[in-house]
Amino acid sequence: SVVRCSTAPAQSARTSQAIPLSTREKLMTLRRYFSLNVTELSRSLRVERPTAYSWLAESAEPHTRNLERLNRLYGLGGSWRRASPTPVGSANKIPLSNGRSLLDLISGEPLDQEAILASFPEIRALLAIRGSGARNRQSVAEAGRRLGLKDVPRDDQQRSLDDETVF
Repeated sequence: SVVRCSTAPAQSARTSQAIPLSTREKLMTLRRYFSLNVTELSRSLRVERPTAYSWLAESAEPHTRNLERLNRLYGLGGSWRRASPTPVGSANKIPLSNGRSLLDLISGEPLDQEAILASFPEIRALLAIRGSGARNRQSVAEAGRRLGLKDVPRDDQQRSLDDETVF
């Protein structure tokens, strides 16, 4: 028999009933989509690290002004998610054509949503370039064949390993 574990019912129940996300869930979403560590998260929210940690631990709630910024950033995270299924990764620190990185943009005061949204196509292009390089990588066997090395049958590999292993 097969046992399936899924969070789909909980997610669909949340969506169908429009249950708002907690502060912690919004923070975790921001961290995931924009690939932020806690220091970068607190920088983007313009709060101290202990404050971000307390919000993540749900031991404190943001004040109204902080909650507004969090919600605006969360909305931008959703825009990124709709634009790309891939988290930003280290591209969040790369200076873009405007001379500023995404991290700089989301940490700015005031929060320039238009500039942030305008940076998304450039970041997607950076990710596509990096992704295409990853697809061109070779396995060890392919690299060996390219160098003219011959494949060794698996039985011979195992026999050699058995001969070399001492108990």
